[in-house]
Amino acid sequence: KDSVAGEGLVIEMRKDKSAYGWTGKWTVPDLLAEQVGEAGCHAIAPKLRPGRFRKGQRVFKPGDICELMFVNKGVVSVAEGVLRERVLVQGDYYGSIGVLLAEQRTTEATAEEETEMLFLSGRDIFELVNSGHYELSHSLLFADAGAPKERLHRAHGVAKLLTGGDVHPDAIHDAGKRVPQTQTEEGKKRIEQWKASFKIDEEEDERQRLMKTFPVGSALRGLMKTLKKAEVTVSDPVSVATQYSRIPVKTARALLKVPWLKDSSKYAVAEVLARCKMRSFALGAKVMDPTTEKAHIYLVSRGTFRGVLAHKTHTETRVLKRKEVFGLVGFAPPPSAGVCLL
Repeated sequence: KDSVAGEGLVIEMRKDKSAYGWTGKWTVPDLLAEQVGEAGCHAIAPKLRPGRFRKGQRVFKPGDICELMFVNKGVVSVAEGVLRERVLVQGDYYGSIGVLLAEQRTTEATAEEETEMLFLSGRDIFELVNSGHYELSHSLLFADAGAPKERLHRAHGVAKLLTGGDVHPDAIHDAGKRVPQTQTEEGKKRIEQWKASFKIDEEEDERQRLMKTFPVGSALRGLMKTLKKAEVTVSDPVSVATQYSRIPVKTARALLKVPWLKDSSKYAVAEVLARCKMRSFALGAKVMDPTTEKAHIYLVSRGTFRGVLAHKTHTETRVLKRKEVFGLVGFAPPPSAGVCLL
């Protein structure tokens, strides 16, 4: 039985279905479910080995063989050095790179409260991959993307060999030697598909990282639809924003010289440009109707504009020329104003 609850996919196991006679519910991590799919998760579930730990009990120690471990309930702390501790909660999993490289543990983990763990051995992982669940090797790489580059590179190579489908799990465990691979056409095709999928995911991760250059709500974020556009937007945001808003280059240059923008960062300037709208008016045309239009900041790009400002005791006529700004204070023009371009 399975259900999609608020926390994601939940798979219920019975003793007769589990290789270890385990009865219970497995809350599948969202990342694993997304990468492997529901069918892959159902294939994994019967191979999970349960383990229950009391508060303060050691989950694993240095020298233990690496297994992929899922926190199904409770909290586990992993000492990853003298000054670094990693806390794992329900839905987290740990040890993916170590499993691929058939390593021994170099860290120690302790249960911080009553905890239920589920373990998946390296042999079972390799058998799942060789039985057709090639996406599992892909998922393991993304589960620990923060690992050192050298380890990720070696793990990537192992995952690639497994994806080809021509390497027996025992060969991976044998002393870490370079494993020869039979280059079947089917294996080559799977590897090419895997590499393409891996590249897409890597590019999306990098695009998301670049998008964090700008705050939530930034107009520039909407321009970063692909990794290439994101890279260009971060490196030259002013040019990208100018093209997006379709403002003439001369007008944009004039805007950059106004006192309140000339000393701003390129990202702040680009944000202004991305939100600008260009409007032109014939001689004598009404630029703004204060009774219907929302408050904006208006910059005169070209020409001369006359506005009539109504005060409680008198009216004031103001003439604005090129590069002059109106409506900046409080972002709201006074009543009966009539000045505009951008």
